[in-house]
Amino acid sequence: MGLTPEDRRILRALRKNGRLSNVKLAKETNISESACLRRTRHLEQTGVIRKYEAKLNAAKLGYKVSAYVIVQLDQRTEVDARRFIEAVSKEERVVEAAVVTGGPDVILKVIAKDMEDFADLTMRSLMTNKSVRDISSSLILEQIKSDAGPPV
Repeated sequence: MGLTPEDRRILRALRKNGRLSNVKLAKETNISESACLRRTRHLEQTGVIRKYEAKLNAAKLGYKVSAYVIVQLDQRTEVDARRFIEAVSKEERVVEAAVVTGGPDVILKVIAKDMEDFADLTMRSLMTNKSVRDISSSLILEQIKSDAGPPV
């Protein structure tokens, strides 16, 4: 999809603050209100804007530990792999999950209330899954950049 300069200004503004009213968005992007509304609706309808959501502060909600968990699956059957993916999808402490190429099969970003909660997640939830051969983890000491979205 070819984006116009106006579309890009709208996307940049909404990426910073998805709660902008059309009036404020139009003013910030220097586009008329009617054109801004029309362009924004088009971006929504074509799927460029997928959804609007609140970004929650995990630490303020009591999640003091975050980590990347690298998972090697025991590639016995596709059913076992699907079972693992389903289990991970239901686990609220797993905030991101991706099947990847290279050494590991899956990389998870997880949050936990404390180290005991993290141990529960990794040792009693993930490691006991029949599909898992091995896991390793790296605690996140400082998040430098997070969920920036694609450049526009």
